[in-house]
Amino acid sequence: MSNQPTNNTFADKIWQLFTSVKFTIVLLTLWLLGSVAGTLILQNATPPQYVKLYGTTWSNVFFRFGFFDVYHSTWYSLILLLLILNITACTLNTYKAKYALAFTQPKRRSVKGVGKLFLNYSFETENVSKHLDKLFKIISKRYVHTESFEEGSVKRIYAQKQPLAHFMVYFVHLSLILIILGGMITGFFGFEGIMEIPEKGEVDYVFKKTERGYVRESVPFSVRCDEFTFQKFESGMPKDYVSKLTIIENGKDVYSQRIEVNDPLAYKAYNFYQSTYRELAPLSIFDKKTNKTTNVNLPVGERQSLRDPAITLAVEALQSGKSNMMASVAWADMSGQVNRVMLSGNSEQDKQMQANNPYVITFSKPQPAYITGLLISSDPGVWLVWLGSFLMVVGLYLTFYSSHRRISITASGTNISIAALTSKNPIAFKRELEKFIKEAELESSTPVAEESK
Repeated sequence: MSNQPTNNTFADKIWQLFTSVKFTIVLLTLWLLGSVAGTLILQNATPPQYVKLYGTTWSNVFFRFGFFDVYHSTWYSLILLLLILNITACTLNTYKAKYALAFTQPKRRSVKGVGKLFLNYSFETENVSKHLDKLFKIISKRYVHTESFEEGSVKRIYAQKQPLAHFMVYFVHLSLILIILGGMITGFFGFEGIMEIPEKGEVDYVFKKTERGYVRESVPFSVRCDEFTFQKFESGMPKDYVSKLTIIENGKDVYSQRIEVNDPLAYKAYNFYQSTYRELAPLSIFDKKTNKTTNVNLPVGERQSLRDPAITLAVEALQSGKSNMMASVAWADMSGQVNRVMLSGNSEQDKQMQANNPYVITFSKPQPAYITGLLISSDPGVWLVWLGSFLMVVGLYLTFYSSHRRISITASGTNISIAALTSKNPIAFKRELEKFIKEAELESSTPVAEESK
């Protein structure tokens, strides 16, 4: 008979590709390389930073192929999508065979096989019924499905356990799909950003980091900084800074926690890390004409226009210690003339220095106010990743430590034959089977044949 070539359609070739283990290895390798690139190459930085790090030529190459935003790039998403389809195809491709092993073949209540997974024993005994009864009682205690029946003049016992062991590898398949989907969801909908909250203040937005810079984006709740604690070394260097944060949702306080560096607050799919802080000069502006006082907190380098009084303020420098504070403040009225005031922290002295000015600027309190700087990361796919990781552990354990075991015992005349098959771990299975034989006192009978090859 001549072998005729098989004419595979295009759909058949695609199916063969997606059910190929080689294709799986290629996709996993590309996924690994892409993840390494996303780790080693600085992501979502500014063009000047990239030019400084990699030069103009390589910066253009990396930008063209999406290496500056790997996890949002088209090629990386395509690899993940192909990997999901590959795993799904491999699962469907093996399902029928595993179903037959788990359900179709056991329905025949016979056991056949070759190799180390198949065991075969045969004994001659004068008391067949006694040994069969003992075997049935012993096996039924350990095997959920055990039955005794007759086929003509032949008495039989059939037992099996853990038929679903053939499907345990699908837990691993599902776990991989969930982990990949979780990563894709985070890649498309997650973000990193910055949130700045004045002490006693409340905000409901974050400055989201993108490849074009920072973009303001609302979050579905508010965060209030109830307290900011700042400590310095004797040299004046920062020692520690801690923020007490409260999450507010639908107008109600729902969660509070003190956070510091390396001890974040986690709420839903968001993580809040203590990142930095800014000192604010607490200023009091007294208008001699109206006898009104206005209090503001200003950071260094920022200008703020006031309505009453109608002046523009800017803190040019700020220095704070344990017991005193000094600042250089510039202000301008409607005429545009800039005036500068040096604040020493001594209220009476500062007022005397500004005796001829229409406005008197002093500190409203002896210590600076603070803005806490938080690094925010949104990871909406984290729950799928955790679920996938859990299923991965469960699936690997069940895959390696569960096995479908089947035993068929046939008694005809003075002969008892035992045929047994396991899906894995034949050494433990042989030990179990020989224990059954010993407890049934068959070992004292005359063995006719024993095969374990």
